[in-house]
Amino acid sequence: MYIVIRSYTTTSPIEVLDKIKHGFVPLVTQMSGFINYYVFPSDDKIVVVNMFDTQTNGEASNEMAAKWVSENIAQLYTSGPAIIQGETEIAQ
Repeated sequence: MYIVIRSYTTTSPIEVLDKIKHGFVPLVTQMSGFINYYVFPSDDKIVVVNMFDTQTNGEASNEMAAKWVSENIAQLYTSGPAIIQGETEIAQ
């Protein structure tokens, strides 16, 4: 399993969450190799956790997210994304 974590600083976490829920989630859940997708606010940040079956599919989600963000919610972000990604080593 390949995990991608993206963190963005935002001016409006609630608005970003709503736009992600209704705009991006329907797209990402249809991607090849999709396993799970989580989003949570943390102070002035939005943290996104994606899980995919392979590195190729996980990295494709980064490309799709970058395009979607630039077209839909870039004005709500003040920085980001900071990206951490890699293959899982331990899972239960």
